[in-house]
Amino acid sequence: MFDDDNELQLYEDFLQLAKAHPQCKAGNYIRELWEHKGTAISATELYTLYQPQFSQYISDDLRQVERVTNSLQFTSYPELPITFTDLLTIRDLGEFLQKLRCDLAEARENNDEGRICEDIATIEYLNDYILHGVTNGGKLKNIRSLVRDHARLIGQGVQYLVDSIQTVHPRLAEHIAMHIVIGVQCYWSCDAIRHRA
Repeated sequence: MFDDDNELQLYEDFLQLAKAHPQCKAGNYIRELWEHKGTAISATELYTLYQPQFSQYISDDLRQVERVTNSLQFTSYPELPITFTDLLTIRDLGEFLQKLRCDLAEARENNDEGRICEDIATIEYLNDYILHGVTNGGKLKNIRSLVRDHARLIGQGVQYLVDSIQTVHPRLAEHIAMHIVIGVQCYWSCDAIRHRA
C-alpha cells in the first residue's frame, strides 16, 4: 500500500493531524483516496460514502465491498454541464405561444371561458419554462451538475485541511497536494503531480 517507510510515516502523521479536525470530512476523503491509490471514485460516491446518515451504518468490510462494486459498475457522470433546453425547442415554443395568443384572442371574442382559462394556464406554464431555460441575455441555462457540486465541496474541504496541516507539517501538506486529484473522478495519483492545469 505504501511505497516506502517515508510514505508510511507521512500517512501515520496525517492520521494524527486529521484527528485534530474531527468536524472536517476531508480527512476521510484523503484517507479513502490514499488507501486506494490509483483507483478513481466519482466525487458523488466519495461524498456520499462519508455522509453521517450513511457512514455510521456501514462497516469497514461492507465499505470496501461497496467501493469495489461501485467501481465495477459503469457510471456516466457528465463532464460538461447539461443545458436545460435547446434553442430549437425555445424557437418552437415561441411559435406555439404566438398561436396560443391568437387562440386566446379568439376565445375572448367568443366569450369561451373554458378555452380562455386553458389558454392562459398553458401560456403561463410555457412562459415559465422559457424563463427557467434562458438567461436574461438570451443564453441557455445549464442544469447544475450534482457531481461537480460534490467535487467542489470535497475540494474545498481538502484544501482547508491541507492549509491547516501546512503550518504544522509542511512536508505532509506538500505530499498530499502533489498526489491528490479532486474532480468529477477523484483519485490518489501514484506519481507526483508537479503542476496544476
